[in-house]
Amino acid sequence: LPTKLENERTLDEIFSELLKNNISINNDLLKTIEELSQIYYNIESFYKEGQIENKPIEKMNKKDILNWVKSEKTKKNINEDSFIPELFSIIRQANYLSDGYYPRKVQIIAVLLFLFSPKNKGLFTQIKTGEGKTTIVAILATINALKGKYVDILTSSEILAERDSKEKQQYYSMFNLTVTHANNANFHKYNVVYGDTLSFEGNLLRLLFREDPNKSNFERGHQCIIIDEVDSICIDNLS
Repeated sequence: LPTKLENERTLDEIFSELLKNNISINNDLLKTIEELSQIYYNIESFYKEGQIENKPIEKMNKKDILNWVKSEKTKKNINEDSFIPELFSIIRQANYLSDGYYPRKVQIIAVLLFLFSPKNKGLFTQIKTGEGKTTIVAILATINALKGKYVDILTSSEILAERDSKEKQQYYSMFNLTVTHANNANFHKYNVVYGDTLSFEGNLLRLLFREDPNKSNFERGHQCIIIDEVDSICIDNLS
C-alpha cells in the first residue's frame, strides 16, 4: 500500500475551501485556520524529528506504541494541548502500521477542527466521498477514548458497523483500546462501540427493562458520540 496518497490536497487548498464554504463565519475561521496551520506543522515536525525513549517515531512498532500509551508521561499529558504534536505523531505511525498509509492532511485537519470546536458543543463537518471518513472517525474515537471516555460511533448500517469495528480492531489494540459493535451482548465492556440506531436503541431498551438487581453492571457511560453519515440518520429520517 502507498505511504502517500496521490492527488492529495495542500493545506492552502483545504483552508481555502473551508473559508469558501463557511462565509458567514469567516472571521472566526481565519483565526482558527492560523492556529490549525501551526499545529499541523508542529505535528509534521515532531513526527520527523521527535523521539520516544530515544527511538524515532517512524521506527516505532506496535509494541512501542502500546508502551507509550501505558507510560505515566502519556497518562499525565493526554489532555494537554501542548501534547497534541506527540499524540498525532503516534497516531500517524499507528495508522501506517495498521493500514499501510499515513493519514491525509484533510483527515488531520478534520480531527483538529473537532477537537478545537467550542466545548460542550457538537460540530457538523462535510467530508467528501473518498477522503477517508472511516479514518477520521477512528482517530477522533482514539483520542477521546485515551482521555477516558466511552465512545459510541453511530452509523447508518448494521453491516458497516460490524465491518468497521472488525477492520479497525488491530489499530485500536495498539492503543490498548477495545472495540466492538452494538450487537455484541457484552458491548458495555468495550471502549469503542460501532452501531446503527436500531442496535443502540435495542440495547437501551433491554437495559431499561432488565429484571436484574445487578443491572448497573451492564450500564455504559455516554460521554462521546460520533455520528457518521449524519445526513441519512438525521436529515432523511431513515432511522
